[in-house]
Amino acid sequence: MPETVAIVGVASPYAWDVVESARRLGLGVTAIDNIGSADATLPGLHYDPTPTDLDLGSIVGVASAQHRFRALHAAYTLGFSNPVWIADPSATLASTVVVGHMAYVNAGAVIGSNTRIDCAANVNRLAAVGESVVIGMGASIGPGAVIGARSLIASRAAIGAGAIVMDGLRVGEGAYIAPGSVVTEAVPDFAVVAGNPGQRMAPQEPWAVGAACPYCINA
Repeated sequence: MPETVAIVGVASPYAWDVVESARRLGLGVTAIDNIGSADATLPGLHYDPTPTDLDLGSIVGVASAQHRFRALHAAYTLGFSNPVWIADPSATLASTVVVGHMAYVNAGAVIGSNTRIDCAANVNRLAAVGESVVIGMGASIGPGAVIGARSLIASRAAIGAGAIVMDGLRVGEGAYIAPGSVVTEAVPDFAVVAGNPGQRMAPQEPWAVGAACPYCINA
């Protein structure tokens, strides 16, 4: 892990969660506002990355699945060459967990054995993720959500705060699970599910930026 990390995509207040986790890990922080609407008090905030910035460890600072996916691609396009992942020191990750570029595990989260957290994915505060789960690229797990063992949370899916996904289910690409929902059956791509038990609402419009992590395909 480098001594300083650059947080890319800091227009959301969630950037402060990443800042505090980095500080608890003893890392320096500089914030890159590539959108132009960030909190001016973020440490080291500036708009145009310098050549020195581009060599720092870099991580995404926004929370939503859609924006994390886009920030990953923006970081690559800007020239950040050293993507890293961060887990808050209060999080618990099994020794067999695999974590991808620019993913983030927030404070108090628990991640079970043989789980994979793909590039730019986000596991928020106090979430519980079971064994042998896959959290796809850019997916976002909300605070206090529970993901059952052997589940697949596909790329860019968003699980709301306190939602529960039962064991062995697939939540489709770009799907949205509303806060507090209980998911008891597979969820199609870009579907919206709310309630207990979860019911399908009107689907979202599909959206895409690119199908893969640019750091992985250009390694």
